[in-house]
Amino acid sequence: MVGGNICRKERMNKKNRGNNNEAQAFLSRGGQVIVRMRGLPYYCTPKQVLAFFASGESPCEVIDGEEGVLFVKKADGRATGDVFVLFQSEEMAARALQKHREVIGSRYIELFRSTTAEVQQVLNRCMDPRTYEQPLLPNMPPVPILSPQLLPPGSRKDCIRLRGLPFEAQVEQILEFLGEHSKNIVYQGVHMVYNAQGQPSGEAFIQMDSEHSAFMAAQQRHHRYMVFGKKQRYIEVLQCSVDDMTLVLNGGIPVQRSLISPGGNMLPPPYGAFPYVQTPQIMPAVAPLTPRLPAAYYSPVFYWPYPSPPVSPTTYYPHTGTTVLTTECIQVQRNSEVRPNGDAMVTFPAARIEAERALQEKNRQNINNRYIELFMA
Repeated sequence: MVGGNICRKERMNKKNRGNNNEAQAFLSRGGQVIVRMRGLPYYCTPKQVLAFFASGESPCEVIDGEEGVLFVKKADGRATGDVFVLFQSEEMAARALQKHREVIGSRYIELFRSTTAEVQQVLNRCMDPRTYEQPLLPNMPPVPILSPQLLPPGSRKDCIRLRGLPFEAQVEQILEFLGEHSKNIVYQGVHMVYNAQGQPSGEAFIQMDSEHSAFMAAQQRHHRYMVFGKKQRYIEVLQCSVDDMTLVLNGGIPVQRSLISPGGNMLPPPYGAFPYVQTPQIMPAVAPLTPRLPAAYYSPVFYWPYPSPPVSPTTYYPHTGTTVLTTECIQVQRNSEVRPNGDAMVTFPAARIEAERALQEKNRQNINNRYIELFMA
């Protein structure tokens, strides 16, 4: 019996190493945009994925053909129905996202914008927890999670609060429930709320592009039913502001304005999102730039900001002016011998959009004769 377990573990480790190599090769191809596909038939092949994007009224080209397609598999090698695909430009990705809800075989395919960090986390999550030892991509930085204390303040009622959600509900079900109002969700505007035990609370906050959009969503979707499998849940949809959202996320404790910073990088514990994420930490390079909360303080609830859905406009919090980086914003990583290892962490203190712009404009550009790869962290 022991020998059988050892053989099984060795097979799992080999498959995980294979997944690791495939993922590293996929991410090293330098695509500007990653699109995530969900709901694929388990028999689907890379050629079928390429044919899916090449067909129809909005054909688009995947980077490097089949090499630009990454299938997500379970630890035992079985398909999950998820695939990541690389595209060279925003324009090509936008054309790809127009194929949302088109079919492969008899299956409707869902398409979402994604990130390198999500590739890592989806692969890690698909590992068998009983054989989990280390992440498939241990060197990839985790997705930063915006703390409730660091939400940009605002009294404009341009948000909605959903209550009574099924605990199994994901972002896709929320978008389907909101229907045509989903197109008015801002970039990274869907926030799933978890309690202190890491369990879904049945609530979500949605940031809309205007007060009118929030008002109309609340008016038309309040007290409607969400159908989830064989379940029907009665959903409350309430218009609210970012300040209201922050108050709820802090368990009714008002937030000190001095602790609110749109450019903050405090990482609270996302216990409900992925079970293998490390404990809360402050990124070393950012520590002198953002005020710290008391060491013993943790909010009673946490949430995970999801990538922008395909129906959402790519809008961001307003930001004007040019970001000025100082030496305090740059941390050169070093090895065990205290020598630079070729990696560096750069913090953009003003706004996330500046970091995203840098990623688009500077990824794979040269410093002297070396091309530099950039990743969101």
